[in-house]
Amino acid sequence: MEIRKKYILLCIILLCILQFVSFGQNYEGVYYVQDSTKAFGKILPKGQLIVDRETTTVWSIPISTTSITQSLQTTYNKVKIGGDELLSGAYLIEYTDGVNPLSESHPMESGDIIYIDTAATKFDSDRTILRTLSIGDNVAGEDIRDMFEYMYYTPPTISITISPITTVYEIGTTNSITISGTTTYYGDVLSNGAIKNGGGTITYYSFETSSNFSKNISFTPKETPVDTFDVTIYTFRAFQDYVGTESGVAQSSVITIYGVYPYFSLISNTDYSEASPTVVYNAFVTNKSVQAETISKTVSYTGTGYVYLLYPSVYGHITEILNPSGFDEFLSFTEYSVTITSTDMDVDYTDISYYMVKSDNIKYGLIAYSYTYNQ
Repeated sequence: MEIRKKYILLCIILLCILQFVSFGQNYEGVYYVQDSTKAFGKILPKGQLIVDRETTTVWSIPISTTSITQSLQTTYNKVKIGGDELLSGAYLIEYTDGVNPLSESHPMESGDIIYIDTAATKFDSDRTILRTLSIGDNVAGEDIRDMFEYMYYTPPTISITISPITTVYEIGTTNSITISGTTTYYGDVLSNGAIKNGGGTITYYSFETSSNFSKNISFTPKETPVDTFDVTIYTFRAFQDYVGTESGVAQSSVITIYGVYPYFSLISNTDYSEASPTVVYNAFVTNKSVQAETISKTVSYTGTGYVYLLYPSVYGHITEILNPSGFDEFLSFTEYSVTITSTDMDVDYTDISYYMVKSDNIKYGLIAYSYTYNQ
């Protein structure tokens, strides 16, 4: 009886020592190997640590498992791992020396003691949530942890701007803009950054791994383009590869710049309906408006003379001309087909087809008198 009491007391002391070691080392549990061929029944998530009591080696479980045995043992099956055949009754686990992960097989025998330490892999929720789940999303993870981790990562984003912010330029003029941008990312590895056209087929500038970039670009939209920087429509978009929790290509929105032929307006006593292309241009050049096509344009006139509006014929016909009172004077104007040839520009355009809308009669003493032309 006395021996039995001493045995019980000894067991209690041993358990207290094990608990002390466990808590002192931040171990979650202590487990005995009773039979190297049977499962412990303890579920271990991927990445948990095993601490060898004798050598203080830290072992990391390399895969998601359903039990300790399934993670540590090959049981009595012979398994090919990296070309090496493991013997029955051995377990394969991954350990780290703090710097380099290594693989090693280690025999497991009845009576062995192992420690399970999860402190290093407990879920850290003390972080900023970067994105949230929506109905229909598929995280495609292995467990609930992957679903939560999804919310603590967001792919890089790129934004670009241009200076000046003007997006419409007259054909035949040489212009310069600065395209600037920023990649917002959270620890990803960036590469292959570039400013390209909207479809990504033409590269204007490479910024590689930089997350901040700026490039000055000169261009001259021409009547007859011959290279990349003289077309009448330019598109700009930034691209950059990234590798992190996810990988892919970040893309900015597209900025589009247009080269256009201008609108012209004039009030004059001269009838230009049959004038030559250069005479028309020179007469109207001081009253041109460089803007994109519009279905409604309002022009203010001051003076005495015929009231004119000239615009590229590809825009279509005017169908309504409203005076300041809202009355339609369309029937008192006539539309003419003319051509315009520019002079003294960086690159002149020649014989461009225009519609000339001209009042049939001279208007007298107009002061900031507005006509609205509607298509």
